[in-house]
Amino acid sequence: MTYRKKTSIFSKIKSNWRDISWWQISIEALYFRRIIGNRGTDVMPEDWDNLIILDACRYDVFREVSRLPGILERRISRGGCTEEFLRNNFEGRRYLDTVYVTGNPMVDRLVGDCFYRIVPVWKDGWNDEYGTVLPETMVRYSLEADEKYPDKRLIIHFLQPHHPFLGENAWREIGDEASREIVGFNATVREKVMSDDLSYRKPQERVWHMLRHKVDMQKVWDAYKENLQIALPHVKELVDRLRGRTVISADHGNLFGERIAPLFFREYGHPGGIYAKNLVMVPWLVIESAHRKVLKEESDIAQTEVKYQQVDIEKERVKGSIRKLRESGRL
Repeated sequence: MTYRKKTSIFSKIKSNWRDISWWQISIEALYFRRIIGNRGTDVMPEDWDNLIILDACRYDVFREVSRLPGILERRISRGGCTEEFLRNNFEGRRYLDTVYVTGNPMVDRLVGDCFYRIVPVWKDGWNDEYGTVLPETMVRYSLEADEKYPDKRLIIHFLQPHHPFLGENAWREIGDEASREIVGFNATVREKVMSDDLSYRKPQERVWHMLRHKVDMQKVWDAYKENLQIALPHVKELVDRLRGRTVISADHGNLFGERIAPLFFREYGHPGGIYAKNLVMVPWLVIESAHRKVLKEESDIAQTEVKYQQVDIEKERVKGSIRKLRESGRL
């Protein structure tokens, strides 16, 4: 069950009025939402059989690092963070021809009822040592889903290049203490989502606050690129084994201290409501296939209608039994 808890602007101000960074982000978000706007790509009407999402992957870094075949385009995402991407692409709609395989727990939390099936890899495939779902685990679960649902589109949501950083260079340069802090932050997000705790956003904000004050940002940039380099061979393996036309994209990008209008303060990570270039410009790599999937959505609708008919029949049977009992005076 997905729902959106509404919080009034007054309660937000009451909770954050002393927080300068909150005012900064709020003013920036108001500027982008009300003045700039976002006309990003609606991913579902696009032509693909498999949509691979790389979490927080910037277009410029993907273009530099990727050696995957295909035609690479730039697209604008519908969100500056995962929550916006999910809500603006899927919320309030049903896609019975699509299975969503996800390492990101927010998919279940926000749009869990929008698809034929959700495969929550983040529940069973979580790696406690690294505080994330490893890319090889995503490959395994995705191939199983492709075999189990051969007539469905697949959305496959990797967690990389989003932190935690997996590479040996990252742990060495950023340091064990900071790296383990990030692992702990991500584990906290997972636990909060599992317990339906709406404060799951706070640990992510603390990660970037910690990084910008404890670690040289060039080292964080290198670790981010290394994360993508680690993930892409697994993505290639998956593309080679999946059937159909595959698109590789991202839910959003990532900021590393760019100055953002209208206040021109530096921003880090991926705060919601901000549609700066490096936050919403994402890759769109199209990899063709000789064989396309034959999708089936009607059968799912028919099965759902049959289930509702069975429920209605059962209701009528129970009502008939109650009526007979009343007529016989036994009720």
